[in-house]
Amino acid sequence: MRIAVISDIHSNPTALKAVLKDAESKGCGRIVCLGDIVGYGYDPNGCIDICREKKIECILGNHDAGLVGSLSLGWFNSFAADAVARQREKVTEGNKEWLRHLPYTAKDKSRQFEIAFSHGTLTVPERFDYIQTVSDAAFEFPRMHSDGIRVLFVGHTHYAMLYKHYVNMCIDEAYIDLDDEHDYDLSLCDAAIVNVGSCGYPRNQAYSIYGIYDTDTHLFIHRILPFDFDDYIEKMKEANAEIPYWIPTRKKEAEERTIGFR
Repeated sequence: MRIAVISDIHSNPTALKAVLKDAESKGCGRIVCLGDIVGYGYDPNGCIDICREKKIECILGNHDAGLVGSLSLGWFNSFAADAVARQREKVTEGNKEWLRHLPYTAKDKSRQFEIAFSHGTLTVPERFDYIQTVSDAAFEFPRMHSDGIRVLFVGHTHYAMLYKHYVNMCIDEAYIDLDDEHDYDLSLCDAAIVNVGSCGYPRNQAYSIYGIYDTDTHLFIHRILPFDFDDYIEKMKEANAEIPYWIPTRKKEAEERTIGFR
């Protein structure tokens, strides 16, 4: 089976629908979202409704936790905290209750190749720490080994990354850029941490990025899709939401480095 792994939708149903359409075209029979369904964007209810209707398996992200009050707004920077506070007034009680029941992590022990899903880390997922460096990854691998986890899928940083750990204790780090869309055989390393990037809030990479994992071959690929900046700006204005400062820079970057047919 092919699993589409997405993260950091951040209240952007346009991007979510584009990713789901692409995942369907690639034969994905299962969708897992690593959290941050809400926050930042213009339509939190729209994104939650899609996740519920499509029966997407969702993990709790820090913005989701902040919205339902299980994470203090003091954890966030002022821009993120303002967005979460704004969306608390918009999200329906039914959708809030659904968010409250999302798990911090999930594990899949099928086919003798154990995988796990978390928004930030596996060690202390409720703290929402970031895996941003080789040192951060090195801290996670012992917990993965003790739990029998071969691959950990994460989001949170909005950077598509790959860390591969080998029996000689070496760790390979790969930052996924526009020209790096190719398969990785995750069975060739002792363990791996895969950051799938951001679906709906490309503050660090100017595209919608998610991943596809094949449970039969253990191959993984980052899918890199165009992000509709014009739609995002228009919808943010309609919602009377503050447009992020990074939008002009990322929009210009996307225009200069276009994505061809894939």
